[in-house]
Amino acid sequence: MKSYSLFELNEFIRRTLMLNLADPIWISCEIAQINLSKGNYYLELIQKSETGEEIIARTAAIIWQKKYYSLRANLGKELETILQDGMAILAKFRVDFHERYGLKLVVEEIDLSYSLGKLALQRRDTVQQLEALDLLGKNAALGLAPVLQNIAVISSHRAAGYQDFKSQLQQNEWGFHFKLNLFSAAVQGVFAPEEMLLQLKKINGMAEYYDAVVIIRGGGAKLDLMAFDDFDLCKMVAHMKLPVLTGIGHDVDDTVMDLVAHTSLKTPTAVASYLIDWNLHYEAQLLQYGKVIGQLAAEKISGATFHLRSITQKIQLLSQGQLAKKTQALAYKEKELIPSVRNFLKLKQQQVKGVDNQLRILDPQATLQRGYSLTTQDGIIIKNPERVADGTEITTHFEKATLKSIVKKST
Repeated sequence: MKSYSLFELNEFIRRTLMLNLADPIWISCEIAQINLSKGNYYLELIQKSETGEEIIARTAAIIWQKKYYSLRANLGKELETILQDGMAILAKFRVDFHERYGLKLVVEEIDLSYSLGKLALQRRDTVQQLEALDLLGKNAALGLAPVLQNIAVISSHRAAGYQDFKSQLQQNEWGFHFKLNLFSAAVQGVFAPEEMLLQLKKINGMAEYYDAVVIIRGGGAKLDLMAFDDFDLCKMVAHMKLPVLTGIGHDVDDTVMDLVAHTSLKTPTAVASYLIDWNLHYEAQLLQYGKVIGQLAAEKISGATFHLRSITQKIQLLSQGQLAKKTQALAYKEKELIPSVRNFLKLKQQQVKGVDNQLRILDPQATLQRGYSLTTQDGIIIKNPERVADGTEITTHFEKATLKSIVKKST
């Protein structure tokens, strides 16, 4: 039985590959893991089944440092976004096989449009799912508070966009005060959706303390924005209790988050301007209301003053008429009263004179002068002799003398 050494087998494989795959070939795959070491990028590439649940192929690949700089010069910052775990790529590989180190693929070129196309398809699927759940307009249906002052901000604390946003609010020419609470999170990269989702859930639990949520980041490449197309993150934005305003720093394309947010603006400074203008509009409304109220009050006061003057004039006319009438009546009464009083006094004088004459006639002294006498007991005139007891001293009064007696027998 003929046998081969392992080296012979590997050498045969290397020769076969060199013969059949002498030129680099384009391969579509997914980056399962990527590591950087000494300037070289080591990739683990996979292909999944159509269901996306099973890995049906796996191999290693490498981007040499020199090739990375060449690709970076051609593709720009987009290259860094593509070289992430979970990214679908189409790359031109040189197939390399070494008897000792085995098979590896060496990256020669990367098709940026392929990754963008895959992201666009994924983004379209995300939008369709959200639309099927009727979530695209859910957050937009929330009403904004009349004044937007207490703001929950999701951004990276080191992001220039956040600093620009904060600076513009603090330096607004109207002197409006904004209270900002930063919920720091990555706004790009593989961990960005998870971190932003966690912060949104935290804000939703204390929604009563805020007027709105602002999600901002500075400008960047198109692929830097793919975190804002994440389905779970956008679903959470739609379900937020507070209106969500976005300023993600893109110029042309909208992210999925822009579609589910209450208000989408292009940059962090645009969001700041929106907040300032919103409060300025409310202040202008208050000033207009104050002006209208002032005008209405002035009209009311003017009307009431005119009415009061009219009533005053009427009162004056009525009081003058009543005063003249009462003065006339009083004068008439005075004319009637004087004769009546004189007659009354004359009548009373006559009555007094008659009473005086009667009193003179009834005066006891006058009775004594006519020859009569009065008998008293202890100064009291005796009218009933039967009540005078025996032995009682009594006094008899005459016109010019008195006589004291002792009662011996009463009959």
